Amino acid sequence: MEELVKADLGPLTQSDRVLLLIPTRNGETWAWCLLGNEVDETTDFKGHLAQANLRKTFCDHWLPPRPSEPPSLIDARSEWARLP
Repeated sequence: MEELVKADLGPLTQSDRVLLLIPTRNGETWAWCLLGNEVDETTDFKGHLAQANLRKTFCDHWLPPRPSEPPSLIDARSEWARLP
């Protein structure tokens, strides 16, 4: 979001048809967390999950939020909530 503002594009609005889902490290971190594992934003969780399962993990485990989610996943949930 900060990069949009820096580029003078402003923040995204409800009517924008774009989602910004940006993990701090990689998508596997989020997927590993969504499967109920403890994660942090600095550890590399690549290899903990087969790439083929990554998409299915997001679809099957997106809700409900977990209290121990990393900040980047919490931000992604806000973006996801903008979808109609």
